[in-house]
This record gives sequence, C-alpha cells and structure tokens, in this order.
Amino acid sequence: MSPYPVLFDTSTRYDLLNDDIFLFMCCNVSKSTFKYMQLCVLLIDESLAMKSQSSIYEQRTSSVDAPGTLYIRWGRTTCPSTAELVYEGVIGGEDFDIDGGGSNFQCLPLDPIWDNPMGGTDTYRGRMYGTEYSTHTFVPFSDLHHHDAVCAVCLVKSRSRLLMIPARNVCPSEWTREYYGYLMTSRHTHLRTEFICVDRNAESRYGSSANVNGVLIYAVEGVCGSLPCDPYIEGHELTCAVCTI
Repeated sequence: MSPYPVLFDTSTRYDLLNDDIFLFMCCNVSKSTFKYMQLCVLLIDESLAMKSQSSIYEQRTSSVDAPGTLYIRWGRTTCPSTAELVYEGVIGGEDFDIDGGGSNFQCLPLDPIWDNPMGGTDTYRGRMYGTEYSTHTFVPFSDLHHHDAVCAVCLVKSRSRLLMIPARNVCPSEWTREYYGYLMTSRHTHLRTEFICVDRNAESRYGSSANVNGVLIYAVEGVCGSLPCDPYIEGHELTCAVCTI
C-alpha cells in the first residue's frame, strides 16, 4: 500500500517533490496532524533522493554533451598537442582491385574484440585489408613505399566543428590547425575509395616493409579542365589541412 494519502496521485506527488515551497511549508507547519507530518517527511526524503540522482546523471552526461569533436589523424599513431589520443591503429579497407566491399577507409584498433567468430574464410563475407603507402614516385613519402599505413583517433574537447580542407595546408583565421599534409586516395586506375588527409610527417607500422598489397594509397594531383588552372596546376600534388573551431 502507498504511504501517501489517496489525494496525492502519482503526477501530483511528482509535482510536490519538485516544489521547494511546499516542502519548506511541510518542515515548518505546526498544526498538521501526525498523519500529514509523516507525509511531509516521506516527500522530503524522496525529493532529496531524486535530486541526488538527477545531479549524478547531469555529471555523467555533461562530458558527453560538452563541446568537442573527434577526428582521425591519418598517417600517425599519436595526436597533436591540441588533442587527446582515443586509440591508435592501422588503416584498413578493401583490396585495391576487388569490386565489392566498402569504399571508405577505417582506423582499425590494435586490440580487436571477437564475438563468436567462425573459423576459416568464407566467400559470403566482406573483407578487411591493411593499407600500404604506394609512394615510390612521390618524394615526400618515398621512404614509406610498401610500408603499412597507420592512424590515430583524436579527441578535441574545447572545439566542436571540424573541417578538412583539400588543396590548402593552412586553416582560416580563428580556426585551429590540428594537422596538415597531403591528400591521398586510391590510384585513378584502381577501384574508387575516398580522399583522406595524410599527415605531412607520416609514419608506418614498424617492420612492415613487405609488399603484400591490400589497400594502396597514392598522392593526388590536379588535372586541368573542369578543374580551373590557374589557380590549380596540372600535375601538382594537393595538400590538405584538418581544422577545428
């Protein structure tokens, strides 16, 4: 049986729990019957418990609702000083000459968790491959040719908007440059993927110089025509910048 008098239904009781004036009067009334004094005590106790739970919930959700943004730093296993590392990994995707599968790149963590995996391979599956730099003709990254490409997921807590700018390695005024580098994607004669901004000081997974293919990423150059030249120059590799505000 409910400890409250029948005149206080559920919705009314909820209103009273949030009515500080009513609770104050309960504490100071001198001529209430013992029965109603019991009601006041019960309401005050429940009000305090409810407000305590609400405070805990607000504390737990404040960090989620606070301004902030995530981005992937392609080509590096660390984040710049302006961000916190969520995890590091390797770049994954579909093999460069396979028709099916996904077209976007993934930043795969180095500590995967399995859930009832089936042994062996199966043609009725998608496939996930690692990624190699294919950069032997691109001088800035020539030392990375055939090496496995890496990545890092980074968290910026104080800024909430993110922009990757192709063809520029600086950010607009008032924006913060998280990192800059070169635009990269699949070779134009291979199957289509996406464009990513790979850090100017890119690194690779240690000891991964074997040429085993998988996903291959290349620098991107401009082609005159529908792309206006000037300002673009045919054959020049495009830069990029990742910016936050």
